[in-house]
Formats: sequence, C-alpha cells, structure tokens
Amino acid sequence: MIKITDFFTKEPRTYTELNESLNISSEEYHKKILENKMDSHTQIKDAPLFSRRLEIFIKQFFFDRGNKTIILDCGCGLGLIGMELEKYKNFEVFLSEPSESIKKIIDTIYPNKKFLPFPIEKIPKEFNNFFDVIYLREVYPFTRSNDISLHTELIKMLNEKLKKNGILIFEQIKNSEDLFDNLEKLKIIYKKFYLLPVRCFNFRWFHKIYFNIDFLSSLTKLAYKLSNKKINHYIVVKKY
Repeated sequence: MIKITDFFTKEPRTYTELNESLNISSEEYHKKILENKMDSHTQIKDAPLFSRRLEIFIKQFFFDRGNKTIILDCGCGLGLIGMELEKYKNFEVFLSEPSESIKKIIDTIYPNKKFLPFPIEKIPKEFNNFFDVIYLREVYPFTRSNDISLHTELIKMLNEKLKKNGILIFEQIKNSEDLFDNLEKLKIIYKKFYLLPVRCFNFRWFHKIYFNIDFLSSLTKLAYKLSNKKINHYIVVKKY
C-alpha cells in the first residue's frame, strides 16, 4: 500500500520558486506569479472562472442560497480559487495545503484567510462535522494512484470533516491510475459531471442550463472523445 505521506515529501518546484521570490520582496513575488509556468500546479489567471463555475454548481444542486455554506478548498495550492469563491454571497471558505512554501506565502500575502497548513490526515478534529463542501481539484493522492486502500482511508477522513448531507467535489481529468479506477469498488454514492473547458461558455445562464440537461454533458463527453482530448470532471461524493 502507498503511504499517505508519500505524496507530501516534496512540494512542487513552482511553490518553492514563488517562496524564493517572496524572500526577495513582495514585488518580486507578484512578478513571479504572473509567469506562465506558475499555473502548472495551481490555478492563477483562471481562478475566477473556476470559482464561478463551482459556485453555480454548488448553489444550484446542493445548498440553499439563503444559508451560509462552509467550504474547504483542500489541497488548494495558492488558494486563489477558494479566495475567489469566498467573494460569493453566503460562502465561508477555508483553505488547506501542506506545503511549507504555501504556508509562508499565505501568512505573508493573504494573512486574513482561513488557512489550515495540513495534509488531509492531519486536519484537526475540531473540524469534524464542520464543512458542507470539501473541494479537491487535482489533489495528488486521487490523481496519481489507484491504490484502493489509500483512497478508502482518505475518503473516510474527509467524510469525518463533512456535516450531515455534506459532499466532496473532486475536479480532475482521467489519468492512467487514479480515483476513477476505484469509484465502483469504493461503495460510495457518487455522480460524474463532464465539464467544458473553463474558458468556454463561462456564463451563469449557460451553466444553469448545462448542469441540468444530461444530454449536453453527454455531447461534451463525445466531443472530447472524438478530438482525442482528456475531459475534466466533477466527481460528487455524498457523505456516507
């Protein structure tokens, strides 16, 4: 079995480079973050688009707009999607990321954010039964391994952090070995949603229609297959 800690022994190089630029000055950091390669492990320029789609999805399907929804952006990288998501009404957003470089960046540049500097297995017990939604975008244990024991253990830990009727939302493409391989074996209640490229048709009215009509999602899947490109998904897992 792959150990959970195997995925956190070394942070992405881009995080280290951003931290090194911050050690020089905040101005250097803000220059560095605009370099194209910095998007390789965390969304920067398109963070508002990812958060808009996610906000519409959450409010339309799972939680009443009149009540506060508490969200954890788990494995958030720089946390910019979560920070954008927090701007929407009735959303309270926490960020979590085990990277030491990210911790320093958040503490220095975004000191008022609710940041948990932990991997999944070390999120404190005080957050049990706390979150309505836990969002995981391209989080390594679920995108680089199909070890079912690992996935079982991690999803159990995440479930402990969810309130009754809470949900996990995984956003990821299909890789050679990943969570997709185990969805049926895990005995969980889940549903897959096929996503268009985030820059395409990113309008509120379009998403409201798209997520409600399964035929459109099927067309998206077919278009990706015909073009031989990988498709992005939401995998929604209900608390069990």
